[in-house]
Amino acid sequence: MKPVFSLCCLILLFACSQKEAQPKPIASPTTTETDIYFAINLVFETLQESEALEGNPTPYLADRLVIPSCSEENSRLKKKMEAYFPGDSVFLIAQCKQWRNLKLDPQQIKYKKLLSADELAKMRDAKATDRQAHFLDNYQKKYGKLLFYQVSIPVFAHDKKTFYIDVNTIGSGQSFLFIQNKGKWSGVNTPPEIF
Repeated sequence: MKPVFSLCCLILLFACSQKEAQPKPIASPTTTETDIYFAINLVFETLQESEALEGNPTPYLADRLVIPSCSEENSRLKKKMEAYFPGDSVFLIAQCKQWRNLKLDPQQIKYKKLLSADELAKMRDAKATDRQAHFLDNYQKKYGKLLFYQVSIPVFAHDKKTFYIDVNTIGSGQSFLFIQNKGKWSGVNTPPEIF
């Protein structure tokens, strides 16, 4: 009887230890399209003043989002993101998967006119010697000298009080971290040495 009791205790102990070792299920992303459009419009509202001061308006926006640079395999960047989004790396990746195919609705975008990302892609020639110059030439034939932005998927912390977004144009780009404090949002343009 004693060996049977010991065996049952051993099986019970093993089963309990296996249950503890299993990872906790990860909550699915709770960001909505409303969150996405809010973030994009907040960025361009913030940029309006600096564009006016520089006299360099960029009126267009590509209608497809790109994957943010914070999701790339970059250990230095991952450490920085962990500082702003502690424990949220899986949540950030899940948001990228959730929104990677979103085509922006022109009715939801303020401050910018949407351009077709598919049309922009057709202006590129991978075989051209100077691909950027070739693209720029094709682009300017159709749209003139006014450039366009392309933004990344804005990724939010679980509490939705912080989000990260990349804003790129031809030949340059910047990253922003927006933080909500006491109901007000403030954006920090993150220099390259931070992200």
